[in-house]
Amino acid sequence: MRIAITKYDNRHCHKWAQLLLERKRNLDTALKMLRTEDFDSATRLSAQIFYGVSSGKQADPGMTGSLLYHMAMVTKMSSETSMLLNELQVDLPDVSANLGRFYGDFEADAKELTKDIVKFDSWKTVISDKSNLSSEEKISLFSELTQKFKALENLLKRKNPAASTALENLFNEWAGQIIRMRLIQEYETIKGLLTLSELAKTIGLDNLQKTMNKIKDTFGKETVNIALDVTLKVGMRREKLQSIMLSDHFINYTMDIEKLDGHMEFLNCPIYGSHTYIMKDLGISDEVAALFCTNFCFAHAKAMLDTVLHFPFTLWHPKRMATNGVCEFYLKLAYSPAAASNSERFVPLVMSWNVTRECNLKCSHCYINAAEKKLENELTTQEGKRLIDQICQVSSPLLILSGGEPLLRPDIYELISYGSKKGLKMGLGSNGSLIDQEAAKKLKDAGIATISISLDSHIPEQHDDFRGVEGSWDKAVQAIKALRKNNVLVQVNTTLTQQNYNQIDDIMSFAEGTKTS
Repeated sequence: MRIAITKYDNRHCHKWAQLLLERKRNLDTALKMLRTEDFDSATRLSAQIFYGVSSGKQADPGMTGSLLYHMAMVTKMSSETSMLLNELQVDLPDVSANLGRFYGDFEADAKELTKDIVKFDSWKTVISDKSNLSSEEKISLFSELTQKFKALENLLKRKNPAASTALENLFNEWAGQIIRMRLIQEYETIKGLLTLSELAKTIGLDNLQKTMNKIKDTFGKETVNIALDVTLKVGMRREKLQSIMLSDHFINYTMDIEKLDGHMEFLNCPIYGSHTYIMKDLGISDEVAALFCTNFCFAHAKAMLDTVLHFPFTLWHPKRMATNGVCEFYLKLAYSPAAASNSERFVPLVMSWNVTRECNLKCSHCYINAAEKKLENELTTQEGKRLIDQICQVSSPLLILSGGEPLLRPDIYELISYGSKKGLKMGLGSNGSLIDQEAAKKLKDAGIATISISLDSHIPEQHDDFRGVEGSWDKAVQAIKALRKNNVLVQVNTTLTQQNYNQIDDIMSFAEGTKTS
């Protein structure tokens, strides 16, 4: 199977197609295995096709990850264009003629590249359909496909010959949705570049630069929110999200998280592929292209990396902005295994501040002897803000506000908001007893990044006995549901004892199955 000659750059705009073609080769191998009744090998390869592989130096998010990634990017591009127009208070320039022409070229590429995978009766309907699916529509589509995969897994497990047809049909259906999302993504990418070019002509490059600098951080945060909105609701684990967001950018699978000391090369940049092709035709200046890269692409890359990487870093502007087929983003790491001799290795990644000793539970294992009343010498709101300022001078860690029960502090939302605006990832350690829908929304609005809820058993009575207050289990579970409903990352903390150490699997299963409904 070969990559056809296309108008757009295969290394960039068509990385998605290369991934699909590689997975198609794996599919053909899996089908051969099934014909020889090698069901075990076919099962392993099928799991790799759909759910990817991220071991050693390999990182492929699979069909699952690619679909989620493109779902996010579809909304991202249209959202960023809209935010820019709203900030400038101008209408969308008429770019329809060039948009149709350049998108038509990309569409022709896509048809050629994927002709051996899936066929659409009418490709033009892809864009005429509603392009920006709601979160609910995305979740519904994704859930439908994953349910079909579970059915396939059952056929493979039972060594049912029908697994061969089911595998092929599911691959084609999944690939079709990936192609659909990628087509819409490119449509919005081209529209964004053409819009930027027209705005540079009408309001001037300097004014455009100032406006984009003003809102570029908003671009990045919006991208993260869009990505997390669906991935977390469908039960995607954080480490899987990391694989998705990083691996789908690379032309080859040579990424090794543990050796990211130095630089990363973003090779799958649809912006690069679009703007180099269109720039040559329309004579768009390098300055406009740089604006597009720096604000639309760079901002979202920084925000996404800040979300998925498990160590602090500084992301510098590209050394080379999409030249010679490479757009390089340099990272300065606060810590990595390769930087073990560097003094920066001692920069803290996580810090915890017990904001109060006051608590409404009576946990038998409490290590700070929490009480019903706060200590007289607890830091005031202003003293707490000064502490946050001092932390920011040292590092940019995840700052966990704990206790006691931190929500008993009236100023807890103010402290969270202050830390978030200073650039810290703000976390909260809570027993969950005070978190209802209203509190969950206030925490989200304040800028909380993650909240840990204590849950020591899947059996209510055992948890309540350990925590010393009847009904605490119910409140903790309701807190998890409320936080998830408000798109807040939730971590479940369990204190291991002789009474519950054999319940770990049950607790994990219960926590993972706790939905928002």
